[in-house]
Order: sequence, then C-alpha cells, then structure tokens
Amino acid sequence: MNNPINYVDPSGHFPWLILAAVLFSPIGGFITQTVVSAISYVGMSLWALGDLVFNDGKGAWADMCRIKWNPFNADESKVMDSNNISFYKGVPVFHISGMGGSMSLGAIFFDKDQGIDVLNHERGHNTQLMFMGPANFLIQIGIPSIWKNGRETPWELSASILGGSTLANDYSEKQKQQARNYFIRSLLPIINIYNIFQYLFY
Repeated sequence: MNNPINYVDPSGHFPWLILAAVLFSPIGGFITQTVVSAISYVGMSLWALGDLVFNDGKGAWADMCRIKWNPFNADESKVMDSNNISFYKGVPVFHISGMGGSMSLGAIFFDKDQGIDVLNHERGHNTQLMFMGPANFLIQIGIPSIWKNGRETPWELSASILGGSTLANDYSEKQKQQARNYFIRSLLPIINIYNIFQYLFY
C-alpha cells in the first residue's frame, strides 16, 4: 500500500505505472517525438556544419538553410527540394530516395520520388505515434502495416487523414469513417484490443 506521507511505494506499482504511461499514452508519445526531434536537430546541425567546412555547404548545410533552420517548417516544397535532411512540422526528415519506399517512426525516412502526398501520409504516422505512445503505436500501426500494407487499410488510411494527404481522397466516406474509428479505438485501453482482431482478419 502506498504511503503518501513518507513518499514511499512499498508495493512497487508506481514505476510500472510510469512505464505504462510512457509506452501506451500521449504522454510517452509526445516525449518520444520530442526526444527524437531534439536529438535529430543536434545531429543534423553538426552534419550541416561539417558539410559547410568540408563540402562548401552544398549538402546538409544547404538543406538546413533552405528551411531557415526551423524544425517546424511546414512548407512541403522545401522538404522536396532538399537532398539529405530536412524538418517537416516538427519531425526530422531523412532522404532515402532509391531505397524502396518511405516509412516513419519518430523520424520520416522519405523517398521524395513518391511525392508530397506520401510525405504528408508519413507525417500522419507521427501524429498517430504522438497520440498512441510508442509501444501502442507499434501494436496498433506498426505490426498491422507489416501484416497488410495497403493504403486502404484503416491503420494506413487514418495516417493519410491525420496528415492531410490527398491519398485519402481515393477512398469512400465509409472507409474513411472506419479509419477514424480505428484510430479512436487505438487510444482506448482494453477497447483497442478489438483492433488487433480487426487486422488479423482483415
């Protein structure tokens, strides 16, 4: 039993509650995104400075100057014009063109040959991560995306909707509502177990 007077936790439950909050809630989701973005910004800044010294600033330096070193850049065209690194709405973007597609897990790994629609879709996955928490995101979005990776699936379509991607325009209002319902359920403990059965039998 906890003793708030002496600030002790004999049952040992409190650390588990903290861990659950970090892994399965928006608290952990926003912390995860903040940490990934902050570390990436420092790394990108060092990369850019090195590029300025050793490459006349033609690579990463030019990319960071293009967005005016603003991690909250919301101009997709500046991301598309960069060659190595960028930031989009608070999320780091690493270009991986020619490597077989794009993905997002705290950072966006982006094949710009896929276009702005995919950039916005991947940014939608970051919104999912922030609201779900990292572990819940992997269960509700990551595993289903491996299980069945189709743009019409609720876990992928909800990312397009959240990211404001026009990819969502290709689907019916019924499919969009199913995607919204999937996202809402994913935020609710116990209830979100239904989603697991949904993607297993999708």
